[in-house]
Amino acid sequence: MKINAILTSFVGILARLAMTLFLIIMCFKLTVAAYNFGYRVFSEPPISKSNGVSITVDIPTGSSAYNIGKILKNRGLIRDEKLFYIQERLSAYHGKLLPGKYTFQTTMTADDMMKIMAGEGEIAADSAKEGNSESSPESEGDSKTEAAAEEVVESSGGNAGNEAVQIMGDSGDESVPAEGEEYSGEEAGTGEESGTGGEEEGGGY
Repeated sequence: MKINAILTSFVGILARLAMTLFLIIMCFKLTVAAYNFGYRVFSEPPISKSNGVSITVDIPTGSSAYNIGKILKNRGLIRDEKLFYIQERLSAYHGKLLPGKYTFQTTMTADDMMKIMAGEGEIAADSAKEGNSESSPESEGDSKTEAAAEEVVESSGGNAGNEAVQIMGDSGDESVPAEGEEYSGEEAGTGEESGTGGEEEGGGY
């Protein structure tokens, strides 16, 4: 009887020790997992450290952060949609992710992609530049039209001036020669003859 009691108590002690050891191991594993998960929330590395690949994703309207995480994971841009969900909840972009078509690099972190989907990233800025470049041909066309109009006005003004000078020359007003022209020999001779006639008349008196 005493032997059975001793064995029973010994087995009970071993069972309690095993249970305690199991709980310690489980707590240790949970602590390590929690630490790693928390560390990944704020410092999860990108899929590729170098030589990234461009991947286009389409985010439907009304997608939640968790659904966006699933889309990104399926496209090979992140490792864990649950982690992405926590990152979005703790980030400055919570509730700001917009639907649309995006092109991401595998060298981007989740924070980089959230920044772009919130309309604050480099791709958004590039899109705005592309929009301005698309409208630039119209502005260039307007400037070309204005320049052509100015040339027409200038050429019309020059022709009008030349025509005015030509009309004045044709009207017989010899006292006003066209700009850049000189009196012809006949006009000079006529002037000399009139001067000579005036002297003779003066001598007759």
